[in-house]
Amino acid sequence: MKTKKETRGGTRQGSGAKPKYNEPTKTIAFRVPISKIEHVKSVLKTMLDCWAVK
Repeated sequence: MKTKKETRGGTRQGSGAKPKYNEPTKTIAFRVPISKIEHVKSVLKTMLDCWAVK
């Protein structure tokens, strides 16, 4: 008995989220004083927005 190849599932070429930056990225984590969390987040968001591919 022959097995039939599945014709469903898998990935399509070109599907998925497009890269935000023109280079590879890496997730990092670091400690920040609790009182400075919001300030650090806003500074980083501003910087990342400037580097994003538009």
